[in-house]
Amino acid sequence: MRFKIILSQIVFLALGVSFIFAQVDVIGDQNFQIIQNDNEIIFPFFSNQSLDAIDDNIQKVVIVIHGANRNADDYYNSIYNNAFDLNVLSETIIIAPQFLITTDLNYWQPSTAYAFWSSTTPWSSGDQSHSTSEHPRDYEISSYTIMDSLIAHLLITYPNLQDIALVGNSAGGQFVNRYAAGSDQEAGGKIRYIVSAPSSYVYMDEYRYGEYLFPIAWELPENCGGYNDYKYGLDDLNDYMSMMGLDSIRDRYSRREIKYLIGTIDIGGTQDCESMTQGSNRLERSIIYYNYLQYFYGSQILDNQLIALISGIGHDYNGIFSSSCGRSAIFSLGDCEQYNNLVFPASNFSTNDNVGDYPHTVNFINESVAGTHSLSFFNWNINDSVISSEGNLSYTFSYPGIFDVSLIAFDQIGLSDTSIHASLVQIDTLYGDIDWDAEVSEDDASLVLTHIVGDELLSQLQQATGDASNSTNLSAFDASLILQFVSGNIDGIPIDNSDSFIASGDFHAPEILGEVGEIVTIPISIENSNNLYSFTISFTYDNVQLESGSVYLGSISDYGFVVESSVLDSGSIIVTGASPTPIDGDIDLFTLYFIPTEFENGQLEIECNQIMLNEIVQQQSFSIIISNQLQVGNDITPGLISLGNNFPNPFNTNTSINFYSDINEYVNIYLNDINGKLIKVLLDNKKSKGLKTIHWSGTNDLGVKVQSGIYFYTLEIGGFKETKKMMLLK
Repeated sequence: MRFKIILSQIVFLALGVSFIFAQVDVIGDQNFQIIQNDNEIIFPFFSNQSLDAIDDNIQKVVIVIHGANRNADDYYNSIYNNAFDLNVLSETIIIAPQFLITTDLNYWQPSTAYAFWSSTTPWSSGDQSHSTSEHPRDYEISSYTIMDSLIAHLLITYPNLQDIALVGNSAGGQFVNRYAAGSDQEAGGKIRYIVSAPSSYVYMDEYRYGEYLFPIAWELPENCGGYNDYKYGLDDLNDYMSMMGLDSIRDRYSRREIKYLIGTIDIGGTQDCESMTQGSNRLERSIIYYNYLQYFYGSQILDNQLIALISGIGHDYNGIFSSSCGRSAIFSLGDCEQYNNLVFPASNFSTNDNVGDYPHTVNFINESVAGTHSLSFFNWNINDSVISSEGNLSYTFSYPGIFDVSLIAFDQIGLSDTSIHASLVQIDTLYGDIDWDAEVSEDDASLVLTHIVGDELLSQLQQATGDASNSTNLSAFDASLILQFVSGNIDGIPIDNSDSFIASGDFHAPEILGEVGEIVTIPISIENSNNLYSFTISFTYDNVQLESGSVYLGSISDYGFVVESSVLDSGSIIVTGASPTPIDGDIDLFTLYFIPTEFENGQLEIECNQIMLNEIVQQQSFSIIISNQLQVGNDITPGLISLGNNFPNPFNTNTSINFYSDINEYVNIYLNDINGKLIKVLLDNKKSKGLKTIHWSGTNDLGVKVQSGIYFYTLEIGGFKETKKMMLLK
């Protein structure tokens, strides 16, 4: 029987790739005829009824598309037998179109009116039919245009037609998948699409799965340049799909009513890289694609597109069509829970060991319940860390805090449910254990100090753990309290109050001489210190005028102080230290070293902008002035007798003392320590007049180096006597 439909002129480009296939055993016993530009085009099919007479009684049509073998008769028989079993044969027209390829024409030698394609890919993708020197044709027509024409003919011939089920398996599944996206044949919403076991799908953007784990992460594939070309994606569309436009294709597919079918042991499939970016086999690709649709369109796609996994079925069209879900999808009859009563999994878990000291291991018992599909695997989220498991979880908490725990349960097709238990786990804090190794040590104190100077920043939780003074701020005093606890000087941390830890001390600006390109040494010391457990001192300077800033410790390290410092290129220095025991008196803390590159108006300034002793910020501050040695005049005022300030002061190797006398009298200059003991006579009963300079190298009269500390130098001339103070640092 032949049926005719007239098409307006359509011009397409024929595309083809050669493959070797066995010819079909039989060509369809009915023909659908299309007239295009006076050219007769014949398209064979199998059917249980003639399609040439109008019939008001027909309400349902099943169109089934064969696979790569083009065995349309076998597909027809499968649908026919299922319709018979369901007792719907009398009210259902079954149509099994047959897309012939070159191999079939070589064997059967049909007339030139028969459209053909070179291989499976062109007809399953909607490409134009072919014309070759061996089998010339005066026409080209898309396989999708033929389907549009067939459906249009059915709608005219059967005015009461209510339901058109377009079914495709394997290559036919690819046909239906892509046709649903590309065709503008709406048929008044009467078409339902059944996509069964294709080896690939058409994707709506360039993203593909990264790993077959739920939730699937979508990423751009590498090492497969054509993965997004049509038929796999929407790049480089063929003529039929190009006419539809990208936005229309994407929107149209989201509105289609589609049922997907795949066997649970269908683990074969094409192995080209384009297909492999969609999954390792047909089963994976179907599940991944179903999840992709939810990623691309949102969960609302589940309202009109569903998937069924056919248990124990491989790549077997008859097994799929004859299953309860296959029959439900095709005939809308029978029971398929996966379609008719889709139930999501229900996530839940419990634990009874959720409080303790770290490290603390908690056992989480998975109590999730499967829905329609069996549970696949689980993602636990603990403290923003995702841990995949197949069921229960044993997790060790290594640091303190209150932790939320959630569980996402996934089923076979990627449907999920999440349960959240807020503040479920409480791990007690061990104050001072900043590195969370379950003990408090000097290393933890060092971490506090390195945080203060900016070398190793601590998290908010670590800072709270290290706040041994309960002040809500981390300081060097917290490091001292940790050291005191480690040393046994205090019983525990945090302490209730710090009233007994008030410290005091004085800082003075030393006078420094320097020259461009020469190392300048600047000793920093504290006088009259009392109850000093910790300190933090910061400086700023012009990093263009002063280079190579560095810090070296003074005698402070001899008192058990742990000290950290940082020198920033921006022109700032922070020095901080802490000790388990307090110090009192005059102490040299550290020494700064610089190399001047230039002097502005003969001087450079280093500003001390903050001093913290224990946990109290001091009100005092000072600036260090470095004077250009070549420009500094002496500090002696001519006239009578005067004693200058030693320079540098403090010092650690040598210092110079200027004095002036306008009379030629005997001069005595000598040094005493803080207890008044004579240390050294620098000048003894020598007559001198004018400006003079003497030097002291820090030794006593025996030439032995004296200890660091405060020393007094005295000038006596005639009845004149004046004493000044200097500080020696080592």
